[in-house]
Amino acid sequence: MTRQARLAWGMVGVLAVLVVMQLAVSTDLVSEQSVPTATAMLAGVGELVLSSGFLAALADTLWSTVIAFVAAGLAGTVLGVVIGASDRLYRSVSGLIDLLRPIPSVALLPVVILLFGIGVDMKVLLATYAAFWPVLVNTIYGVRDVDRVMVATARGFAWGRMQVMRKVMLPAALPFVATGLRVSSAVALVVVLTAELLAAENGVGTVIRAYQVAGRADFVYAGIVVVAVVGLVLNVVVSMGERRLVHWAPQHRG
Repeated sequence: MTRQARLAWGMVGVLAVLVVMQLAVSTDLVSEQSVPTATAMLAGVGELVLSSGFLAALADTLWSTVIAFVAAGLAGTVLGVVIGASDRLYRSVSGLIDLLRPIPSVALLPVVILLFGIGVDMKVLLATYAAFWPVLVNTIYGVRDVDRVMVATARGFAWGRMQVMRKVMLPAALPFVATGLRVSSAVALVVVLTAELLAAENGVGTVIRAYQVAGRADFVYAGIVVVAVVGLVLNVVVSMGERRLVHWAPQHRG
């Protein structure tokens, strides 16, 4: 399918959902207290994006997400290259990675709140922890997948370990790293929003939570729509960066 065709089918799907929402509420199949009409939800979106308070909350969410994404990307890439390049180090830490990686970041929320309160630091730390693992694991796998002949050839030219990692292993592992970064961007946004919904003092999640307490389903769904659009834009931006970074990779050819 061409990009235009995919976009057209995507719009058809969105319109179908809006029509179903409108009809379900209009025919009393569902209560308007739990699901708003599509028109009410879209009106809520318009009001939110014109509200300076909501835009400030959205900026707070985006800022926390970007910080977490950048921190996780840098740490995951550097540590992934170092760990993946050393068989001894990989064997030493693989068990620890397997132990820590499955821990949901939200499970750490009480501890992080005790240490950092409910401000931006809490959201960023939780999101960084969650977004770190996709980058780390993908980078390790990418480095360990590098052709050993290339590594041996580089060492034959008397290159040091750092030169081999920087000039051979990292470039060869870039498709894996890029995939990890794309996953990490979505994880960072999800965890930041989750932290805001549960305990934070600022951000889009706190606005959605306030409207939920007030019983305003139209604004709750409107906030969710805005978050969905932000997530879509973030994914497009990261995907564009991935195509530029590894344009030579098989999945980006043609």
